[in-house]
Amino acid sequence: MFLLDIYFSKLKKRYIHKRRKQKRLLYNSNKFNSTTSYQQQQQYQQQRKKKQEMSWRALLSHNLQEIRIHFCQSAQSSEGLRNFVVKNYSDIKKLNPKLPFLIREAHGIEPVIYARYDWGKEEKKVVTNLTEQEVEEKLKELCLLGNKMDKSPESELDEPDIVTSYQKPILTYRTVF
Repeated sequence: MFLLDIYFSKLKKRYIHKRRKQKRLLYNSNKFNSTTSYQQQQQYQQQRKKKQEMSWRALLSHNLQEIRIHFCQSAQSSEGLRNFVVKNYSDIKKLNPKLPFLIREAHGIEPVIYARYDWGKEEKKVVTNLTEQEVEEKLKELCLLGNKMDKSPESELDEPDIVTSYQKPILTYRTVF
């Protein structure tokens, strides 16, 4: 009886392993096969790219202390920056609720993005006559530049972070009575 149990448990494990492997192969083959249209492949690639783009946006509050955006309300040179702000402001604020994301509109000024880092360091990127995608690349550069700079004690708070909190147990964030 005991030997039969061992034999059947091994068979069951083999079967489960084989089924998982088949599912994995089926999933991977269904992503792009001969019946998948070019448009579906492009949509999949765009979704993957969008997920990768969102990751640096969530890092803004870790790497920066403040973002200031200056542009003209009516000038053609500020159009890309204006469109970027209109389309992406809400997403950036959702991912970084406590980050000061300041927008300054003034007549006749050139479009500029200022990033303030720890220890009072500031960087400036002029974005005159750039498209939305180019403006996004400039902001991404500013964000990733902050990753290399020294951190001040004020940026290392004990508050939970929406990006990394899933890795830590929730109990560490609750107060003990």
